[in-house]
This record gives sequence, C-alpha cells and structure tokens, in this order.
Amino acid sequence: MFYVYTYLREDSTPYYIGKGSGDRAYKKYSKKDIKPPKDISCITIVEKDLLEDQAFELEKHLIKKYGRKDLGTGILRNKTNGGEGSSGHKVKGWKWSEEAKEKRRGTGNPAYGKPRSEEARQKAQKSMIGFKHTDKSNGKKSVAMKGRFVGEKSPVYGRKKTSEEIEKQMKTRVYRPLSEEQKENLRQKNLGKKQSPASIAKMLATKAAKKAKLI
Repeated sequence: MFYVYTYLREDSTPYYIGKGSGDRAYKKYSKKDIKPPKDISCITIVEKDLLEDQAFELEKHLIKKYGRKDLGTGILRNKTNGGEGSSGHKVKGWKWSEEAKEKRRGTGNPAYGKPRSEEARQKAQKSMIGFKHTDKSNGKKSVAMKGRFVGEKSPVYGRKKTSEEIEKQMKTRVYRPLSEEQKENLRQKNLGKKQSPASIAKMLATKAAKKAKLI
C-alpha cells in the first residue's frame, strides 16, 4: 500500500507533494533537489493505505491545486505534475524483506510517537477538499482490502467495550429524524415480512426495560 505526503514550510504551506511507501517521506535523497524538513512534524501524511494508482491520482490533484513554482502557477517545488513515478524507485521484482519490514514497525517507524500538530492536521484536511478517487481505483482498493480486518484479523477481535466507551459512543450519536421518503422506502422494504418469535420477545424485553427506567 502507498501514501501521499507533503513537506511543509514554517508557515505551514506545502513546498513539496510526494507519493511513497515505507519510510519514503522521511528519507533524504542526495540526487534530489527537494529535501525533507528537519522538523519531522512538518512532514504530513495526507492519506495512507492507497493503491498505487490512487496515490498517483491524489498526488496529481494536490500538485495541480497548489501549483508549481517553476511554471509560475503556485508554491510547490515539484518539477513534474505527478503520477509518473515508480514504486519507490524499486528494481523490478524487488520486495521488502520481512526483516526490513519488522525494523520499520512500531518504534522503528520514523514517525513513531511524534503526532502531527493540530495545525498540520487541518492543513491536510483542507488539501483533501474537492478530491475524489475514481470508481475504478475505489473498486481496486475494495478488492485489495476485502477480508483484511475480518474475524481474528480485526484489531478489536475478542475485546469488549468498557461501560465508559459505550457511554461516550452513545453521547456522540445524533438523532436525525427520517424524511417521509425514507419512511416510505422502509415501509415498502418491510412489506410482507414477519418477525420471528425470538425478535418479538427481544423487542418486548427492550421496551419493558425502557419503561422500567422511566418509572
């Protein structure tokens, strides 16, 4: 999977947009004119867990949005319009070894323990306004992600929510009344359906519990 990143100036404006994987955003390349900022908090990951074509789409969108200094169209130091790079300049057939992957996990990640500032978060959010992935790239991502977090693969598998977490979740829910159109759609959808005895018993038990709380 890939991600798109930005290098920010001290005034939080981006001066470079790039696409990469692994620790690409944090590496310094001697052959490149563009160098990452010394302050790691000025390196912003705009969006991660992307397929390569999705990363290219977003890279091109952001470069077009902010413009290039060499063309006089904006503030970026990028020398191209994006979307033409290779997968981290890898040799064909080359893959990360399991040992290399392990080194970059947890505390081995250059960004570990260094959260982005609120200002950097807001900049990243604003840069995404108006951007949409194509149906084709969304379809590819859907296939790639299918089954990755199902069952035992889920990070919350087997974990029960605490009463504090449930209460906090309930407070954040906002009730929005259904429109007449939504009500009609639900009515048409449920026409002819019959509830099982078990679901009826469960519904009655819920109503009784709510009534008991009101007394």
